[in-house]
Amino acid sequence: MSKFSFKKIEELNAVNLIFEGTIDESFGSINLKLHQNKTTRIDFKKVSSINSVGIRNWILWLENHVGVKFIFINCPVCIVEQINNVKGFLPKEAVVESFFLPFYSNSTGEEKLVLCTLYKEFQMGKPPKIPDVFDSEGNLMECDVYTKKYFKFILGV
Repeated sequence: MSKFSFKKIEELNAVNLIFEGTIDESFGSINLKLHQNKTTRIDFKKVSSINSVGIRNWILWLENHVGVKFIFINCPVCIVEQINNVKGFLPKEAVVESFFLPFYSNSTGEEKLVLCTLYKEFQMGKPPKIPDVFDSEGNLMECDVYTKKYFKFILGV
């Protein structure tokens, strides 16, 4: 299990946060204050997992940042699952700009993660376009999630 860490990069009108490791007990102790007048982009690409205490700490942290405009990018499967299953995990004013979609090949056993981007593969309120993904032998891979549940946050159901 990798320890949670983050990097903060300030810009004129935005704050970029790069999260890494496991969102867990240690997330509750981070000293990270955000301002409402700046958009906060959170990059989850290097987040490996999130546990129940991490979810609780995440929601408590969000409650201290009401009114901040969040943009989520590079959301791994573990984050998409929380967005879909935990009320309040995705603030109402937040936008998911990109997330990873897992694929599996029955022929080779290969697994791939494909980045899906807002306005390219998906648009809020509309069924997403699932891209064609091929394994190393040229076989079409299957989307490895129950799509109705995985795309819940996109479809608003």
